[in-house]
Amino acid sequence: MESSKSQKKNNPKGNNKPKKVAKEKLRWDICSLLSKNLMTIVEPSFVENMFALFCIVVVSLFGFISNGLSLHITITNSHFRNAYGTLCTAVLLCNIQTISVILIWGAVVLLTHSRELSSPTYSIALIPGCLANVSLYGAVMVNLLITMNRYCALAYPLKYHNFWSIPKARRAGIIAYFLGFLPCLPNILVKNDSNDEKQLYWAAQTRPLIF
Repeated sequence: MESSKSQKKNNPKGNNKPKKVAKEKLRWDICSLLSKNLMTIVEPSFVENMFALFCIVVVSLFGFISNGLSLHITITNSHFRNAYGTLCTAVLLCNIQTISVILIWGAVVLLTHSRELSSPTYSIALIPGCLANVSLYGAVMVNLLITMNRYCALAYPLKYHNFWSIPKARRAGIIAYFLGFLPCLPNILVKNDSNDEKQLYWAAQTRPLIF
């Protein structure tokens, strides 16, 4: 009895290791079950799909009209034939690309009733997602360039043409567009061999949020 008590005193944390292992195993099992349950989604009806497609078409139509009219103004108006107008044109083109990709891919998913086409575990679904995100992030970065352009025009009016010109604005817009690929790289580079491994990867990423 005395020897067992002395062992407990010498190693008071020894009994906690099996509990920690069991707790971690329980967390992992719960996360994997949650990921599988979240992937089982009830299939919507034909009417619900058509209503969703109608909403996408209406919103996209308004987006095409507003961005198209703005693009017509920036191209034809002589006041926009400068670096500022070039950056505005780049933003509008990015917006039109984002709307086009979401409209086309949303229509394909809703008309084919395919959940795989909208699943992050399907490799083909990454293509339209990356195209939409690239133009979205590109538009955000070009807006930052427009902010810098306006600051230079107000703070350094005499040196503005040294800082900005139409060729420089075009190069900056193209670079900002391709920099939009950077946030998409993690989804492209993370490759798993099966859907179960992808679900476990997602569960591992969301485990700190659950516990």
